[in-house]
Amino acid sequence: MSKLLRPPRILLAEDDYDVGNLFLANIRDQYECDIDWVIDGLRACDFVGEKPYDVVFLDLSLPIKSGIEVLRYIKEEKPTLPVIVIAERADATGWMDGANLGVVGFLSKPLSSVNFANIFRTYGIRAIPRREYAVALEPQPA
Repeated sequence: MSKLLRPPRILLAEDDYDVGNLFLANIRDQYECDIDWVIDGLRACDFVGEKPYDVVFLDLSLPIKSGIEVLRYIKEEKPTLPVIVIAERADATGWMDGANLGVVGFLSKPLSSVNFANIFRTYGIRAIPRREYAVALEPQPA
């Protein structure tokens, strides 16, 4: 019997409730994940400092601390942690700032659907699709 993978640990830093709820519904339909959702940059920095994440999805326009400030903090404290920016397509400055700070990917708002399989595969995040996770949890015959 193969060893079960643990669900990926994801931090979503997004202050728009519609975007956050769509993101959560989309990913939870596809994968079993351990997700923390914060709505401001200060909490994002706190969570990154306290917990081990596999990936951070980061809105650039967060209150209290901007997404760029959070990104700088992440790159100082956990430089190997992949960060994927969520931003308005028209925010060219934010996209450039993110690229200069080592962002590994970008998602543009409005989010309609996100192909998490491609994201996980691209950034080496091991995850089990929800249907396979449910089957793997069924008791095995002795």
